[in-house]
Amino acid sequence: SQFKLNRATLQSKNMKFPVTVILMITLSLAKASKVNTSASCTNACPKHLDPVCAVSGDESAATAAGAVGEGGVYRYFHNDCLRRYASCSTGTGWRITSLSLCLKHVDPLVREQCLRPCPFIYEPICASNGKTKEIFGNSCILEVENCLAVDAWTLIDDSDCGL
Repeated sequence: SQFKLNRATLQSKNMKFPVTVILMITLSLAKASKVNTSASCTNACPKHLDPVCAVSGDESAATAAGAVGEGGVYRYFHNDCLRRYASCSTGTGWRITSLSLCLKHVDPLVREQCLRPCPFIYEPICASNGKTKEIFGNSCILEVENCLAVDAWTLIDDSDCGL
Protein backbone atom coordinates (compact mmCIF):
# COMPACT_ATOMS: atom_id res chain seq x y z
CA SER A 1 0.00 0.00 0.00
CA GLN A 2 1.57 3.24 -1.21
CA PHE A 3 1.45 6.15 1.26
CA LYS A 4 1.91 9.49 -0.43
CA LEU A 5 2.10 12.87 1.29
CA ASN A 6 1.76 15.83 -1.04
CA ARG A 7 1.57 18.53 1.66
CA ALA A 8 0.23 19.25 5.09
CA THR A 9 -1.35 22.47 6.27
CA LEU A 10 -0.34 23.86 9.63
CA GLN A 11 -2.34 26.57 11.37
CA SER A 12 0.19 28.76 13.15
CA LYS A 13 -0.77 30.59 16.36
CA ASN A 14 0.99 33.74 15.13
CA MET A 15 -0.55 33.74 11.67
CA LYS A 16 -4.16 34.10 10.63
CA PHE A 17 -3.81 31.96 7.52
CA PRO A 18 -2.71 28.37 6.87
CA VAL A 19 0.94 27.87 6.06
CA THR A 20 1.82 25.12 3.63
CA VAL A 21 4.38 22.88 5.20
CA ILE A 22 6.45 20.55 3.15
CA LEU A 23 8.19 17.81 5.03
CA MET A 24 11.53 18.11 3.35
CA ILE A 25 13.43 15.34 4.93
CA THR A 26 16.11 14.05 2.70
CA LEU A 27 17.84 11.04 4.15
CA SER A 28 21.10 11.63 2.34
CA LEU A 29 22.82 8.51 3.54
CA ALA A 30 23.49 7.00 0.14
CA LYS A 31 27.01 6.06 -0.88
CA ALA A 32 28.97 8.88 -2.51
CA SER A 33 28.54 9.16 -6.24
CA LYS A 34 29.24 11.79 -8.86
CA VAL A 35 26.43 13.32 -10.84
CA ASN A 36 26.57 12.16 -14.45
CA THR A 37 25.23 14.88 -16.69
CA SER A 38 25.27 12.71 -19.81
CA ALA A 39 22.76 13.57 -22.52
CA SER A 40 20.86 10.34 -21.81
CA CYS A 41 19.78 11.61 -18.36
CA THR A 42 17.25 14.42 -18.51
CA ASN A 43 16.94 16.79 -15.59
CA ALA A 44 14.08 18.72 -17.16
CA CYS A 45 11.77 17.96 -14.25
CA PRO A 46 8.56 19.87 -13.53
CA LYS A 47 8.72 22.49 -10.80
CA HIS A 48 6.26 20.86 -8.43
CA LEU A 49 6.57 19.11 -5.10
CA ASP A 50 5.02 15.65 -4.99
CA PRO A 51 7.31 13.82 -2.52
CA VAL A 52 8.25 10.18 -2.96
CA CYS A 53 10.42 7.84 -0.92
CA ALA A 54 12.59 5.37 -2.77
CA VAL A 55 14.83 2.49 -1.84
CA SER A 56 17.96 1.23 -3.54
CA GLY A 57 18.97 -2.40 -3.23
CA ASP A 58 17.05 -4.83 -1.05
CA GLU A 59 14.13 -3.16 0.75
CA SER A 60 13.90 -5.86 3.41
CA ALA A 61 17.57 -5.33 4.33
CA ALA A 62 17.06 -1.55 4.49
CA THR A 63 13.96 -1.94 6.68
CA ALA A 64 15.68 -4.35 9.06
CA ALA A 65 18.68 -2.06 9.55
CA GLY A 66 16.87 1.27 9.67
CA ALA A 67 17.38 3.96 7.04
CA VAL A 68 20.53 2.30 5.76
CA GLY A 69 20.96 -1.40 5.34
CA GLU A 70 23.70 -3.44 3.74
CA GLY A 71 21.31 -4.26 0.93
CA GLY A 72 19.41 -0.99 0.66
CA VAL A 73 19.15 2.72 1.42
CA TYR A 74 16.03 4.90 1.72
CA ARG A 75 16.02 8.34 0.10
CA TYR A 76 13.48 11.15 -0.16
CA PHE A 77 12.85 12.86 -3.54
CA HIS A 78 10.84 16.04 -4.14
CA ASN A 79 9.05 14.36 -7.08
CA ASP A 80 9.24 11.20 -9.17
CA CYS A 81 11.03 12.92 -12.05
CA LEU A 82 13.95 13.75 -9.73
CA ARG A 83 13.98 10.11 -8.57
CA ARG A 84 14.26 8.92 -12.18
CA TYR A 85 17.01 11.50 -12.85
CA ALA A 86 18.97 10.33 -9.78
CA SER A 87 18.61 6.72 -10.91
CA CYS A 88 19.92 7.57 -14.36
CA SER A 89 22.71 9.95 -13.37
CA THR A 90 24.14 7.84 -10.53
CA GLY A 91 23.39 4.37 -11.87
CA THR A 92 21.52 3.56 -8.65
CA GLY A 93 18.17 1.83 -9.06
CA TRP A 94 15.79 3.89 -6.89
CA ARG A 95 12.40 2.15 -6.53
CA ILE A 96 9.39 3.96 -5.00
CA THR A 97 8.27 2.71 -1.60
CA SER A 98 6.14 4.05 1.24
CA LEU A 99 6.90 7.70 2.09
CA SER A 100 6.56 6.84 5.77
CA LEU A 101 9.75 4.75 5.50
CA CYS A 102 11.78 7.90 4.77
CA LEU A 103 10.20 9.80 7.65
CA LYS A 104 10.10 7.26 10.46
CA HIS A 105 13.86 7.12 11.10
CA VAL A 106 14.15 10.77 12.10
CA ASP A 107 14.13 11.33 15.87
CA PRO A 108 10.85 13.11 16.77
CA LEU A 109 12.62 15.73 18.93
CA VAL A 110 15.10 16.57 16.17
CA ARG A 111 12.30 16.55 13.61
CA GLU A 112 10.29 19.04 15.72
CA GLN A 113 13.28 21.41 16.07
CA CYS A 114 14.24 21.29 12.39
CA LEU A 115 10.97 21.26 10.51
CA ARG A 116 9.53 24.59 9.63
CA PRO A 117 7.30 25.97 6.91
CA CYS A 118 9.00 26.17 3.53
CA PRO A 119 7.53 27.92 0.50
CA PHE A 120 5.74 25.60 -1.88
CA ILE A 121 7.95 26.91 -4.70
CA TYR A 122 10.35 24.75 -6.66
CA GLU A 123 13.56 26.74 -7.26
CA PRO A 124 16.21 24.02 -7.54
CA ILE A 125 19.68 24.60 -6.13
CA CYS A 126 22.78 22.43 -6.12
CA ALA A 127 24.71 21.54 -2.96
CA SER A 128 27.49 19.20 -1.91
CA ASN A 129 28.39 17.54 1.38
CA GLY A 130 31.95 16.89 0.20
CA LYS A 131 31.07 13.35 -0.90
CA THR A 132 28.11 13.74 -3.20
CA LYS A 133 26.10 16.39 -5.02
CA GLU A 134 22.37 16.87 -4.49
CA ILE A 135 19.58 18.96 -6.00
CA PHE A 136 17.36 20.60 -3.37
CA GLY A 137 13.90 22.01 -4.16
CA ASN A 138 14.78 25.44 -2.73
CA SER A 139 17.07 27.09 -0.16
CA CYS A 140 14.61 26.56 2.71
CA ILE A 141 14.66 22.82 2.07
CA LEU A 142 18.47 22.90 2.13
CA GLU A 143 18.38 24.65 5.52
CA VAL A 144 15.99 22.00 6.91
CA GLU A 145 18.24 19.25 5.56
CA ASN A 146 21.31 20.84 7.16
CA CYS A 147 19.46 20.84 10.47
CA LEU A 148 18.46 17.16 10.12
CA ALA A 149 21.54 15.74 8.43
CA VAL A 150 24.80 14.47 9.82
CA ASP A 151 26.65 15.97 6.85
CA ALA A 152 26.67 19.72 6.23
CA TRP A 153 25.53 20.73 2.75
CA THR A 154 27.03 23.80 1.06
CA LEU A 155 25.86 25.52 -2.09
CA ILE A 156 27.85 24.83 -5.24
CA ASP A 157 27.40 25.95 -8.82
CA ASP A 158 24.09 24.73 -10.27
CA SER A 159 25.89 23.45 -13.36
CA ASP A 160 27.66 20.88 -11.17
CA CYS A 161 24.28 19.14 -10.76
CA GLY A 162 23.26 19.61 -14.38
CA LEU A 163 20.87 22.49 -13.67
